[in-house]
Amino acid sequence: MICWSAENVMAFFSGSCLLDGEVLRPLSHVRSNWELMPDIGGLYEIEEDSFAGMLNSLVSEIAATTPPSDYHSYENSVAAYMNLVRDETYTLRKGRWRYAADGRTLSVHELTYMLEQASCDSNDIPDLVLAAAGRVRAALKFEQHHYDEMEGGHRIMLAALLTIILFRRSDNQGGLC
Repeated sequence: MICWSAENVMAFFSGSCLLDGEVLRPLSHVRSNWELMPDIGGLYEIEEDSFAGMLNSLVSEIAATTPPSDYHSYENSVAAYMNLVRDETYTLRKGRWRYAADGRTLSVHELTYMLEQASCDSNDIPDLVLAAAGRVRAALKFEQHHYDEMEGGHRIMLAALLTIILFRRSDNQGGLC
């Protein structure tokens, strides 16, 4: 097991081959420069029309967070808000979000949409930051030293959380909502 520390979290995200494509490319309609360049003195080089600076700040914030062991509860708290707005279209059963009408499990993309929509009223979603920290903690616990080494499903969900956080924070800066 790798211990939680700011250094280990920074190393977890540094020099990734997948992070920019999975986290920043979906935001290329907001800022077109989605490819990350490693920075000798830190995580990623800050460039014009890029989320690199915001991503560096978010990674530092995650590194300074006390990660929860039950990160799903933080994701679920945000998703539950969306469920209330949608007149309880979804239900949480056996740890999975499902359609209330027929019990089908939501796909990762549907759950991501649910989280993104639920976060629309806010430019900063602390529960999503905690969920992201919890997912990083779980990866480190299972000897996944780097973002690129994460199990695929967990990596996709972490990428979605980071994308949503960056998008909502960019909303505040540029008035996207």
